[in-house]
Amino acid sequence: MDFHNVAYRIVVPTLQRCGVCRKLNDDHGEADHVYKVDESLPKWYGWYALRRGVGTAVADRSNSLAAKGLLRHSSVGTTERHYIKDVRESTLEAMKMLETLCDPVQPRRDKAELSD
Repeated sequence: MDFHNVAYRIVVPTLQRCGVCRKLNDDHGEADHVYKVDESLPKWYGWYALRRGVGTAVADRSNSLAAKGLLRHSSVGTTERHYIKDVRESTLEAMKMLETLCDPVQPRRDKAELSD
């Protein structure tokens, strides 16, 4: 299978739908409006970026072991070092937890309370 071919014949056109009528660019010919790319759809950055995004999403919603299994890595370390990136919301949540733990005035709360 030629992944470059798959990307540019299937993936990229699918991500270039019209923001008004949701039709693909090739099917837009007789529309009653000007074609405008739907900016809410992600841009294609390649297969590695897709794998990294999937790894990050699975790890964020489940755990690193689930991401490791999905990406078919033999080591969870590989998954964590190369395929799971920090997500802003996760960073903010970690900072809130750290502030709570380090603030000497506030009483410590258990982990369940911190996630609320």
